[in-house]
Amino acid sequence: MDILSKLKEFELQSIPLQIATAIQKQIYKQELVPGDRLPKQEELADLFAVSRPTIREALDLLVESQLIQRESPKLKGYIVANFHPDKALKSVQDIILLSLTFNTLTKWELFEIRKMIEVPCAELAAKRRTDQDLEELEKLLPPADILTKSVSEIFEADAKFHIKLAECTHNPLAKTLVESLVYAYFKLDIFISEQEKKTIIEGLPELFEAIKAGDEVEAKKKMVEHMEFFKYYHNEK
Repeated sequence: MDILSKLKEFELQSIPLQIATAIQKQIYKQELVPGDRLPKQEELADLFAVSRPTIREALDLLVESQLIQRESPKLKGYIVANFHPDKALKSVQDIILLSLTFNTLTKWELFEIRKMIEVPCAELAAKRRTDQDLEELEKLLPPADILTKSVSEIFEADAKFHIKLAECTHNPLAKTLVESLVYAYFKLDIFISEQEKKTIIEGLPELFEAIKAGDEVEAKKKMVEHMEFFKYYHNEK
């Protein structure tokens, strides 16, 4: 496939995302509220000047994000879904990923936000963690054979540790935000070699010990050191 074909393919694939984002904004602004029926697919196709398959793809994205739902198995219409707290995490992830897709948020800016949230989380976790928190967090430390795992498995291990650490703050919003940011990284196109993958989990044992000791200053310091990996990979390697 030549470069022109690739560019054309990307443009076609991005149209459903743009349409989904436009509808999503109306929901977030409460111009469409739970129970509201969306226009028919034919009407949406005319409105956006695209084909019905493109509209269906956009609607599928919104269904996947749980912002809309089908009226019933027999009907082809869609309505705005009722909001439940467990949807907040998915919504935040969607906003981040859509922002990255349309270049309104850079990888470096995502790193900055993550650092702004996770460094204070480490400090608060050192202050508020319970004995049960420590027991659960310790179980998430990378095992001795971690470097025999794939890069994606190592990322997953690191993600679980970060999310549990945020949970140790006993602030539910902290966990939601950190989980959203952490899993956004799984969608990023980052090449990590086998030689470099150890850097993903470097410093986690030291970070755990600082939290266990209740040393808020040291916990902040160790989180900053641990996140140097992300700084390296998102500041134009």
